[in-house]
Amino acid sequence: MKKLVLLCSLILFSTKGIADGNYPCSTGERISFVVMYGGPGPIHNGSAGNHSTPRTPILAPTVYLDDHTLILYTEFEDAIEVQLLEHDTMDDDEPTVVYSVSVPAGTQQVVLPSTYTGGYGIRLVVGQWYFIGVIDL
Repeated sequence: MKKLVLLCSLILFSTKGIADGNYPCSTGERISFVVMYGGPGPIHNGSAGNHSTPRTPILAPTVYLDDHTLILYTEFEDAIEVQLLEHDTMDDDEPTVVYSVSVPAGTQQVVLPSTYTGGYGIRLVVGQWYFIGVIDL
């Protein structure tokens, strides 16, 4: 009986940390992203397309920055593009991309060049969706 109670407690506490977004194995700083739609066609109720039934809204990925390494806790089914944006141009319609790398599906770490230091915008391009945040390298 004690083993059952201990097992249930461990499961409860471990799932609570995941649900809260606290990853005990993570290092570095979590990046906050804004979700933007960049593809053609209308958006209804937070989803793309003209659907009569509501769709699940797109959620920002869970990504941490540890020095110059991005740690991707969200697994992407397709390749994504990681872009560093010049911070002063982030509000422009076409921000200046200073670095870009294609990341294969299933990749969990992306190392950014150490020659880039200071504040940058970061944009993850996932199909027709963009996730934009700010990082300090």
